[in-house]
Amino acid sequence: MCGDDAIRMAALEERVSALEDYRAVLETLRNYSRALDLGQESEWLECFTEDARFEVRSPLAGYPPPRVWKGRARLEEFVNAHSKPPAAYHKHVYAMADIAVDGESANASGYVLHLVGSESGPVMQAYGRYLDSLARGADGRWRIAERVAEIESSDMQQR
Repeated sequence: MCGDDAIRMAALEERVSALEDYRAVLETLRNYSRALDLGQESEWLECFTEDARFEVRSPLAGYPPPRVWKGRARLEEFVNAHSKPPAAYHKHVYAMADIAVDGESANASGYVLHLVGSESGPVMQAYGRYLDSLARGADGRWRIAERVAEIESSDMQQR
């Protein structure tokens, strides 16, 4: 292979690697929502690093104060207490992902819509955005090291 071909091949490999990382990060973010909505606690926990931090906060008047869960045991408490089918049906819809990978870490942000089932049909309970920091584990899998859920609108502020 001549020099120009080797340079083009290296550039192609770099672009493919970047696309693979982007896709793997996005898959972790999708798995989070899917596992939470289906009540798959162990799959949800696998989306996080062992020492991960998860915070829910909102600037809305009347919304509960910020809540933080840090570490595997606290995250497990959170997910075990979370509603799940068939007692409750909901969907955490993640959209407009903006992902930046830098070596073994990544940052992502995207919109979240929280839809819940009701007797009269689906209702949007809240919307906002997720702010995420991720890390690639020794096994090559991307996991959330920190997630901040910023709730921008919610029916909880009226409760």
